Amino acid sequence: MHLRNRIPSTQAPVEAPEFAPVRVLVLGMIVVVSLLLLTLRLWYLQVVHGQEALDEAENNQRTSIRVLPPRGIIEDRNHKPLLTNTSRIDVFMVPDRLEEWIRQEMRKVPRGKRVGLHARLEIEAYQRLVDALEDGTTVAELQKTFKKNQQPGPSDPTPIKQDITQAQLARIAEGLADLPGVIPQSVPVRRYPQGMLAAQVLGYIKQITPEDWKAERDARKKAVGEGRDTDSLPDHRQTDFVGTYGLERFYDGILAGESGSTDYAITAQGKRLRVVETTEATPGAKLTLTLDSQLQQTVEKLMQGKKGAAVALDPRNGSVRALFSFPTFDPSAYQRPITPEMVAELSAGEQNRATGTKYPPGSTFKIVSSIAGLSEKKIGTGTAITCVGSYKKKKCDGVHGTISLSSALTVSCDSYFYRVGELVGEDKMKKWCQSVGIGERTGIDLPTDTMGRLSTSEMKRLSFEAQARQYEAAGNLAKAQALRDDAARGMNLGEIMMTGIGQGFTGVSPLQMAQVVSAVATGGKIYRPHLLDKAVAGDGSGRAIKTVKPELTHDIKLTRAQWNAIRSGLRNAVMAGTARKTVSACPFYIAGKTGTAELTKDGDNYAWFVCYAARKAGETPSIAVAVCLEPAIKGQHGGDVAAPIARRIVEAHFGMKGSDSLALSASAGGD
Repeated sequence: MHLRNRIPSTQAPVEAPEFAPVRVLVLGMIVVVSLLLLTLRLWYLQVVHGQEALDEAENNQRTSIRVLPPRGIIEDRNHKPLLTNTSRIDVFMVPDRLEEWIRQEMRKVPRGKRVGLHARLEIEAYQRLVDALEDGTTVAELQKTFKKNQQPGPSDPTPIKQDITQAQLARIAEGLADLPGVIPQSVPVRRYPQGMLAAQVLGYIKQITPEDWKAERDARKKAVGEGRDTDSLPDHRQTDFVGTYGLERFYDGILAGESGSTDYAITAQGKRLRVVETTEATPGAKLTLTLDSQLQQTVEKLMQGKKGAAVALDPRNGSVRALFSFPTFDPSAYQRPITPEMVAELSAGEQNRATGTKYPPGSTFKIVSSIAGLSEKKIGTGTAITCVGSYKKKKCDGVHGTISLSSALTVSCDSYFYRVGELVGEDKMKKWCQSVGIGERTGIDLPTDTMGRLSTSEMKRLSFEAQARQYEAAGNLAKAQALRDDAARGMNLGEIMMTGIGQGFTGVSPLQMAQVVSAVATGGKIYRPHLLDKAVAGDGSGRAIKTVKPELTHDIKLTRAQWNAIRSGLRNAVMAGTARKTVSACPFYIAGKTGTAELTKDGDNYAWFVCYAARKAGETPSIAVAVCLEPAIKGQHGGDVAAPIARRIVEAHFGMKGSDSLALSASAGGD
């Protein structure tokens, strides 16, 4: 029998909890009311006050206006200002502000009537500005300028009108709310207190070219791609003005300063409400030069109308006291639009003949030949030759008889230096040219700095090849081939001899020859020529960010007796030699060398004079001068036209009053 035990349960069963109907009703009402209130609030904000909220949001937009820094000022060694700043008012267009106004105006027109409306509204916006300017400017001109200067960012102001008047500014400011996207802004520009003085030294700024701007962009992209730092790379905008010539270009990085910005709260129409944030612009560095503006002024007066160049520097440290070439130019012209008629005149004046032109040195090169001959022991201080008016069929300007080195320099005997050129030879002459800085850049802090040209077989080949191509173009193939055959044989003896007197293929700048004569003054030491003395930060701290110290670049080793032989020849050249009639009356101690380089056999000559000077004999020379004049007067010689200018420069350097206005009469000074 199967028994089943049944155990009775003593625990009550569990029942599901129950809420009172009232509680359920209350909770439901709370939810419904909350949803209703939220819906009402959203309706209130979006429908009743929707436009007001939209307007407020739009009114809280911001725009950032770039503030350009003043460029650093430049002063001479006595702190006389040479280049400062002023300002002008330019008109800018902010593209996204203009577009926003156009979109708002288009919303007021039914969609079916908006065809072509965008272009008409843009023209209307420009026409409003034209009406405010009242100067004959057209809408097309403004649009063309905008397209030319347009920035990559839609919020970047684009310049569309330069240098407006105060009356124009007043009209624009009064109607600014009705000129969508228009912003008048002060822009710093360069001012030249001394006019055209030292224009080729100071230089100018111009709007960056599209090519240079693209090159900057490419350089930055490349640096980013290579993982390099871009802080040191220039980062200009397409409308920026950059140093383009002279010191403005060479020191652009420290003259430019750092831009600031002003952030404004603006309305949808671009109207400024208030300043939100300001970042001050940092002015560029102040440059103090080694230039003496008073001496520079004297040099420029003396050189007016005389095509050529003059340089004065301190042989003790390489600091440039004056540097000028004529013709020159007006740097302030670049603050205005350049007309086609101005281009040729400005370009001619921008050729810095003092540092960038290669002239045949003529007999001033005999200083280099003397150094080469003595250094290579091909001649001694007492080595003499007999000049009979020629040497190996090469003509001399006189019959000098038996003559030694010092006397040969005094009377500029070609026969003596033909012989020196022959003895030293091509390769050694090249070596000693380079020892005084010919054939290499001087290192001056200007963009134009020629290496000069050495008289070598390679230079002969290049010169003859250029001539050969001209003959080929004219159909004279035989002459072209003869030139090439001659060049292939290298320098012949006659050409090597001509090198000794500064003819042939040699080319030098006046600055290089000022260095050559400086070496005689210092006993062989040549310092890098420089125009900058000190650069001070433009932030008002007075912190020097660059100070130039004398830098020895060449040191020629001759004995004291050898240097004295050369010095004696140069001193006697002004007292009894080729420069005696124009320089011997100088009240200060001066020693120098004349030079006349033939351009043609018809008497078209380059006229040279190089010298160094001290206040009196026995003092260390404090100035070295080189003057070169291009052919102007038939048969001109260095002693006739270049030496008088150099003398006046020396006198002005030592403070002799009126030395710039004395008559510079030509005299039979000779070579």
